Amino acid sequence: AGSLAISCRRRLALLAASHGIRPAEQLWLPLDAQDPVDDLEPDAILGTAGLADAAKERRWLERIVDAADVATSDESKIALLRRLLRRVKEPIIVFTEFRDTLARLETALSDLGRYICRLHGGMPTSERSIALEQFRRGDSLLLATDAAAEGLNLHSRCRTVLHFELPWSPSRLEQRTGRVDRIGQRDTVHEIMLVAADTAERLVLAPLAKRAARARRSVPHPLRL
Repeated sequence: AGSLAISCRRRLALLAASHGIRPAEQLWLPLDAQDPVDDLEPDAILGTAGLADAAKERRWLERIVDAADVATSDESKIALLRRLLRRVKEPIIVFTEFRDTLARLETALSDLGRYICRLHGGMPTSERSIALEQFRRGDSLLLATDAAAEGLNLHSRCRTVLHFELPWSPSRLEQRTGRVDRIGQRDTVHEIMLVAADTAERLVLAPLAKRAARARRSVPHPLRL
């Protein structure tokens, strides 16, 4: 909810700047798993009007922001994540899809007494290296997006991956868990998926996760390098 409020406020500002200009043709939905991973919604898309009635669209967005602000005070996923982090006293990687969610989690978890490291697509290589080194040193928490997850080898430091937001593609679930479930991992790997009831996550994304699990059981486990 907190991330939704951030995105909607940003959309309202972009619509005001663009005067609600509609595109000449329908925008493509970003569902191609082969597209480059981006953890920040492009302004060109987020600032494009979706309705012919710009005033009505702004009113609806403002209502969504108000509702999201109310829901932010009691987000069930964050509450569950906080309880889990209090019980699990070892390094954990928490994956989100977007930078707005990562920033929201960093604020919501800051009082738990755990050192929080961040990895996202907007960080230069030098900052990513520092964050990874800090994560490898202590009993810390790593918040990461898919844009920063490619090529990470964290099996020597961590065995638990938590998906706070599920991706559209099952292959990305595999890629995330592959950061710790690879050659050299000596401990049992734990993969946790948080799925909100009565939302698109349960109706669309959770079945995809189940398909990925069935595929892993039926196909010999590949060697991850």
